[in-house]
Amino acid sequence: MLKIYRFTLLSFILAITIACVPVNQNKIETDKQGQLIGINLEDTSEKHRQKTDELFQMVMQLDGNIDPVEARDLANSTVYRGLSLANEFELTWPPVWHNVLVNYGYRPRGLCIHFCYDILTMLREKNYKTMQFHWGIANEGSSYPLEHSSPVVTAIGQDFYAGVVLDAWRKSGDLVYTPVLGDKYEWHPFDESKLNVPKASRESVPKKLKGGQQTIMNAE
Repeated sequence: MLKIYRFTLLSFILAITIACVPVNQNKIETDKQGQLIGINLEDTSEKHRQKTDELFQMVMQLDGNIDPVEARDLANSTVYRGLSLANEFELTWPPVWHNVLVNYGYRPRGLCIHFCYDILTMLREKNYKTMQFHWGIANEGSSYPLEHSSPVVTAIGQDFYAGVVLDAWRKSGDLVYTPVLGDKYEWHPFDESKLNVPKASRESVPKKLKGGQQTIMNAE
């Protein structure tokens, strides 16, 4: 009986996988610092250049002390890193279905936690002087609605809830940026000490966050 159940489950997963749409974000590739590889910024799509401009303006409005050079670098690197990660993760659409593939071992990475960790690490390693970055979490510990993670940017010393969400998972790598208090998710700061590892370390990140559905943080 168990074998029949497993066969049925695997058949269902295979059928849905075939029906789902692979995500190809214009074959955008970046390094881990969000710098484009093999293409110049001006040769990317107008849509994505417009997104970098919008995000730049949104970040500049956080505080009068934000450095415009840092804000521009954040906008460019975050928008294009999200697209590159989508290709690296071999995403399928919709994102929730890709979560299923990861949790059953058919894809190594691509959960919101992976997008969050990689982008958050990238931004912190840039050592900006006028901005700081937070791990935001919504529905913590919940299986339904799904627990969700995203980086949040604020000015130095600014309250988390005044920040901007940088969510690359929600639209399969196509960055969503929105004020924390204006989003459909109810965001709160995540206590990163629960990960029990240094911020820049990946090897020993636990399989799950507290009570959540997100897994396989350290898989490449």
